[in-house]
Amino acid sequence: MVIATPTASGKTLIATLAILKKILKEKKKGLYLVPLRSIAAEKYREYRALFDKLNLKTAISTGDFDISPTWLGKNDLIICTNEKADSMLRHNPSWLSEIGIVIVDEIHLIHTVKRGPVIELLIAKLLKKASNAQIMCLSATIKNVNELASWLNADYILSDWRPVKLKEGVFYRHKIYWSDGMQKIKAYTGDQYADLSIDTINSGGQVLIFLSTRRSTVSLSKKIKNFIGKTLSINEKKALKNISRRIEGYSEGSKLTDMLSSLVKEGVAFHHAGLRYEHRDIIEEAFRDNLIKVICATPTLAAGVNLPARRVIIGQIYRYSSIEGNKPITIMEYKQMSGRAGRPKFDEYGESIIMASTEEKMKYLIDKYIDSPPERIESKLFDSKVIRSQVLSLIASGLAFTYKEVKDVFQSTLYGHQFPRKRFGTKIKESLDFLKQNGFIKEDDGLLYATVLGRRISLLYIDPLTAITMIKGLGSLGDKRRTAFSFLSLICLTPDMDTLSPRKKHYEELYEALYSRGEEIPLEINLWELPYPEINVHRSTWTALILEKWINEESEDTLNFKYDVGPGDVRRIAETADWLLYSLQEIASIFGYTTVKPEINNLRTRVRYGVKEELLQLTSLHGVGRVRARSLFNKGFKTYEDLQRADVKELSAIPSIGEKLARKIKQQLENFEEALPGEYRKISEYM
Repeated sequence: MVIATPTASGKTLIATLAILKKILKEKKKGLYLVPLRSIAAEKYREYRALFDKLNLKTAISTGDFDISPTWLGKNDLIICTNEKADSMLRHNPSWLSEIGIVIVDEIHLIHTVKRGPVIELLIAKLLKKASNAQIMCLSATIKNVNELASWLNADYILSDWRPVKLKEGVFYRHKIYWSDGMQKIKAYTGDQYADLSIDTINSGGQVLIFLSTRRSTVSLSKKIKNFIGKTLSINEKKALKNISRRIEGYSEGSKLTDMLSSLVKEGVAFHHAGLRYEHRDIIEEAFRDNLIKVICATPTLAAGVNLPARRVIIGQIYRYSSIEGNKPITIMEYKQMSGRAGRPKFDEYGESIIMASTEEKMKYLIDKYIDSPPERIESKLFDSKVIRSQVLSLIASGLAFTYKEVKDVFQSTLYGHQFPRKRFGTKIKESLDFLKQNGFIKEDDGLLYATVLGRRISLLYIDPLTAITMIKGLGSLGDKRRTAFSFLSLICLTPDMDTLSPRKKHYEELYEALYSRGEEIPLEINLWELPYPEINVHRSTWTALILEKWINEESEDTLNFKYDVGPGDVRRIAETADWLLYSLQEIASIFGYTTVKPEINNLRTRVRYGVKEELLQLTSLHGVGRVRARSLFNKGFKTYEDLQRADVKELSAIPSIGEKLARKIKQQLENFEEALPGEYRKISEYM
């Protein structure tokens, strides 16, 4: 089935009933696929609350691509991201045959270049590997739902019914132009965003304001905070003070945290991917509890967790792309944002408003976005860079042994359905030749097999081109001055690294590193030519420099305000770096580069915690992050033994420690057995 109905119209209910039927009546398992970790966490909380009452087991898996998914088979419902599911298929777990239903949430993302190819190839592989499973796709915005249904040989449900009526309009000169008339907005403050927000708050509603940049979410939040704060009751202000303290508790005392904390006290918050996950989670929870009244967010929130508001304001319709520059958002993006308007159980209606600067723009916005259907969903597979990885995965996992079998899987994708006359032949043959020439697969009597290297690369869930880059880099390290920056540069020069873009003000520092530290970079690179189309040397080197600053304990404030890299960005690239460093370790083992393995393992731990080597033992204790570890170290507590000799009162006096954490540290050390040199770990009881 393909179900295309508006937000909050009951798609999750339909999916839940179908899952329960498969589990309870047919004794099968359910697999729930989502595009983002944040959505996976939300779904896990929802299903765990329900399934625990029914004595059913729920599991979530979103990371650790190289860990065997055997343990997941003990559960009735498995919730994971699309990428994690794709990784699991490569391990070929035995419980796949027990899957009775697969829910594919946010199926409309199949039209995006970044996520779409993985989604449609994952579905194609599931249709083959779990051929008896029911496939149910969910989306709020699909124009050509019949085409997707035809591809899957599925029934479809298309409806525009919403439990909360949606009104769409354009705001111009303190008037909202709805399809059924015009509404004047009182000028409470003179600021149009504040006035629209107060108008909603006064009637018991909440507001989501979508803006195109992080900077604009922060500046608008600061601009309207005093106006919004005046609408709060005494009890709300008291509750928000407690929430602001929680925000301060998840930080190393940065200006960004202080700024967010002060805004939250006034019932306002900004929300973007540069924030810590914990901060985003607290903000979302406080908004659901109707304590935070206004969130100024980047559009990523619209594609993430379920966070409805009475009024959604879309402040900017342009998005910046490094390739295309400023371009208008798609109608589908608009529909996703406007779909957040209207809180079930609280509102009889929801309002979506686009801001206009001129009368001409107002008319254009009505015609372009409000009166138009979303774009047709089209496959982005043919132009994707994932083809070589997916060809290898098909062969390594035993789903295909011949060129024809590989081609048949690709032809069973949405692309194959939408463009039947176009063939994958040339691209598949190019990929096969590439994989053969580089030792990932071999051919014997017309049958294709993965080599030891090919199977390992497939299970590591890395691009074969990433593996080639790592192999070349490891080979050249003997001729270079080997430092932590060498390994960081190497992983950042791979297509799997999510690189950061330097701003003009950073160019001098970037070029200085490129010219003066060439001996540390493990590949011979031309500064003005890309080693291959997937890689931008300047972005890659800049990302390596940021990671180096992170492991050398650069503060959150410096990274955020000097280098425009927020705590959420740091965590994201650090997690990717950890995965790629692990992959580098594994490749080093295959090719016999044993001397670098301890160095890489040490660097992985530093990347995980953002510390110099001297703090690794301290950060292995639960509750002791990089800032607290540095405080302890500077006061002379450098090892477990130093901490064991100290008493609680002595540790409590150290800045940022306190009595509660001091007792927790001592409790962990009671069960401590002396670790071998270089072996640092969390005490499992406190993980």
